Formats: sequence, structure tokens, C-alpha cells
Amino acid sequence: MLLGAALLGAALIGGCGGASPSSPDHSTVASAEGHWEKIGAPRGARGFQQMVPVVAGEHIVLLAGGDFDQESVKALVFDIASQRWSHAAPSGLWWRAGQSVVAAGRRVIVWGGCCGGGGRGSRAPGAIYDVAGDDWRTLEAGPLGDRYSHTAVWTGEEMIVWGGVSGNIFSTGRQEPRADGAAFDPRSGRWRPIAPAPLSPRERHVAVWTGEEMIVWGGQGPVEGHKRHRLFSDGAAYDPERDSWRTLAPARFLAARGQSLPEGLKPSLTAAWTGEGVIIWDPNGGGVYDPESDEWSPVPPAPPRFRAIQGGGSAIWTGEELIVWGGEASGGETISGGAAYDPQARRWAPLPKPPIAARGGHAAVWTGEGMLVWGGFGSNGRYETDGAIYLPD
Repeated sequence: MLLGAALLGAALIGGCGGASPSSPDHSTVASAEGHWEKIGAPRGARGFQQMVPVVAGEHIVLLAGGDFDQESVKALVFDIASQRWSHAAPSGLWWRAGQSVVAAGRRVIVWGGCCGGGGRGSRAPGAIYDVAGDDWRTLEAGPLGDRYSHTAVWTGEEMIVWGGVSGNIFSTGRQEPRADGAAFDPRSGRWRPIAPAPLSPRERHVAVWTGEEMIVWGGQGPVEGHKRHRLFSDGAAYDPERDSWRTLAPARFLAARGQSLPEGLKPSLTAAWTGEGVIIWDPNGGGVYDPESDEWSPVPPAPPRFRAIQGGGSAIWTGEELIVWGGEASGGETISGGAAYDPQARRWAPLPKPPIAARGGHAAVWTGEGMLVWGGFGSNGRYETDGAIYLPD
């Protein structure tokens, strides 16, 4: 599933949040590699933005930082077995961007984020959503204060938050990259600071949980005196049992991915835990990190169309393959289609044509059997409200 362990019950009560579920639509496109099944659209979901989907028990919770009304955090719930959508109860959280979302069993924790030009107040307080009870519990802000474009992983006991940016550039004109973190235990409701990392302050990095460590890699930070950002190609691993960090071996073939980029450009960097290693991928290159040997191996280049992606694409680990799909190229053109990378064969293969339009900024997640894609925006700027599931053969 998306970002491996970073993104990570009982039967959902009918009419969750007051809206009736939509009916599934099972139009199918077959191919030798697999096939797509188009799914029905949730009623009343318009203009969803800043979406993060996670698997919580038998459901997928798709959390959107905002939509057309720009008022509050919204959530949709997808029942994997019945392929039906429903709306979650109102969250009570102000809308936000750059928030983190993790699944903690059958509960979902949303934390942090920042406001836009018309926003008001802090986005630091988060909340826990209980899928079975269809209710929200607000969290305290914790020791990190305002934070966005950070990462968060679920260890099975705690949510660990690290890095990101503090401050609100829209209201104060200031923002500061951070290199600190904290862990939250939902059973006690308490936070604890974690040891300082051997990394420079950064945002838009990736983080995954391996079962023993949180591995952090890449990201970007400002270049002093310039409207550009430096791209980082280093990383570190955090052990919560010892409350200690270790520096990762350098990924020399990823160090050439570029030293700076214009302010506002969002690199399409993703990561996934395979059970044996961490796949780091962006459209210009990738590698696999083995935490046992502290060694890297390169990933062959993706098909040419995916090397043009500037952001908004998705990368999903299926348990056997890494699937990349969609995204936005330079000039605002969105990309249709995807490709799957088999790390055993070290080979990419194109996916069949999907039954939905090209898009970026969509939600994508592995359901256990297929890759669900929903929402996003097209080249015409229109927000999509449909989706499909790709099922490998």
C-alpha cells in the first residue's frame, strides 16, 4: 500500500455520517497483465483535495484536508468487501494541507497540516477517527506545535512524527524546516519527544516503518538567499526501543537526482517497505535499501512517460510489485496509465488502459487484492469524482 508501513472494524454501520452508500459499478477492462473494475462514486463528494487514503481493518478511510467549501477535514469510508462508499461523521477539524494520516488498527489518526491564505488559527490539534463507531476524538497539539509537510508512521504502538515545516507563511510570512520529532501513544493519549536526528531540517521527505525502525530519506530544504530548494539524498533510521538513530549508507546513484529546484515545485518522491527492503522512487530514478546489510541497489528507469512527472502521481506496493500511476507533467498535463515494477525480475511492465480519465493528485491505496484509485484533478483543472480498482492477474 502507499508508502508501505507509513500508511499503514467491525462492519460499518449503514448510513455512516448520514449519507447513503453508493451502488458499485462493475464495468471491466481486461488485459494480459490484469484488469480494471470501475467503482461507483460517493454521493456529494466534490473537489476533494490533499487526500490521504489508509487501510483500517476491512475499510479504506480516505481523508481529505479540504474540498470546495474549504471549511473542514472530510473523510470517506470504502467498504472493501461490498465496494460501497459512505461519508464519515463531521470531523470538527479545520481544513488543512500537508497533514499526516496513519491507520492504527481500525482507527485513523490525522495530525498537523497548515492553512491557506484564508485560513484561521492553528492546525496542530489532530483527531482519531473510529471507523466502527463513526466518531472522532480530538487530540491535543503535542510538543511539536504547528507542523506540516512532515512524515508519520505507525509502529503498532505509537505514531511517530518527524521533520516538516513549522510556522504559517500565509499569516506570518515565516516558515522553518524542522529536524525534530515526537511519538504519540493513543492508549494513554500522551506524547514523548524523540532523540535528535543526524539529519538536516527538511520537508517532503519519505518515511516507512520496517517493523523495527522508522527509515527517513530525502526531502528538501531552502537554499539561503534564493527562491529555490535543495534536494537531499541522505537518510537515517530511528529505533524507538533504544530511542536512537543511525545514519544510512549513501545512495550514490540517487545523489545525482538534482541539487536544487524552483520554490513551489513538489518532487514526486515515494517509498515503500517490501518486507525485506525499502524502495525509494521518483520519476528520475530509484533504489532499494537493505536495512540488514546497510546497502543500496538501483532500480531500473521507469518507462519514459513517468520520467516527466513533476508531482501528483502515486506509487503503491502490492506485496510483490511497485505500481506507479498517473501524475502531472510540466505544463499541467496529467498522465494516464501506469506501470508495475517487479523487484525480483528487475523489470517494468505497462498496465492496461484504465476506464477513468488521466489525473494527478488522486488517492491510491492497495486494498489487499487490488489498487484503488479515486478522485484527483485532470488537465482541464476539473476535480474528478470517480475511480477504479486495478486487479493484477
